[in-house]
Amino acid sequence: GRIHRDDFTDAIQGAKLVCLSAITWNYGTVLPVAELSAEAADAGAFVLVDAVQWPGHLPLDVSSWDAHAVAMASHKWMLGLWGAGFLYIDRAALSRLEPAQIGYRSVAQTSSGGYELHSGAQQFEVGTTSTAPYVALDSAVTLLEDIGLPAIESHILSLAELLTDSIDAERIYSPQDPETGLVTIQVENPDTTIERCKDEYNLVLRTLPEPSDAIRASIHAYNTREDVEILVEALDRMAK
Repeated sequence: GRIHRDDFTDAIQGAKLVCLSAITWNYGTVLPVAELSAEAADAGAFVLVDAVQWPGHLPLDVSSWDAHAVAMASHKWMLGLWGAGFLYIDRAALSRLEPAQIGYRSVAQTSSGGYELHSGAQQFEVGTTSTAPYVALDSAVTLLEDIGLPAIESHILSLAELLTDSIDAERIYSPQDPETGLVTIQVENPDTTIERCKDEYNLVLRTLPEPSDAIRASIHAYNTREDVEILVEALDRMAK
């Protein structure tokens, strides 16, 4: 779940676009986004950060990454619906981009002689979208802000630490000292394990394409210490 810096340096040479994750979705590691962004930008690349696992999970200031663009979604840790998301674009980077499509939401004004795009990120919006995901997102943001992201982060990491401390270290593929609420655990039969966890213990987990011999738990603000203890008990029983 880490980036080998020498390999990264070699890979970005001559690249026009460098896309990197802020959090690895299969291991739950936090990558050094600011350092990687700076190196890629110095190499002449446009830097796009996939931060889909971050908002609603950990406090975030996108400007601290110095990336040209950051993409996020509402249906994961934000607790929203499919269909809504965010795209941050650094103002200095706007001149390097051109909209692939143009619609009424991207145009500031039109005339018989042509059109004028909005000056900001709105130029990348196209047309009418479903309002339902954005209404849900507004409520989700209010909920998360009422709880407070520092409190959410503390709660998530404390439960993740309880989980990693309760399972043999060699079975934990995520950091033993958790960096996020994503905890990946080695099991003998991933598909059977998640089915039994759901049917017998009312726990929802997922398998992974890599590592293929593991399941992943996603611990959020609504989870409790009891949830973690039940998961540990379930995995212990299935391992026998």
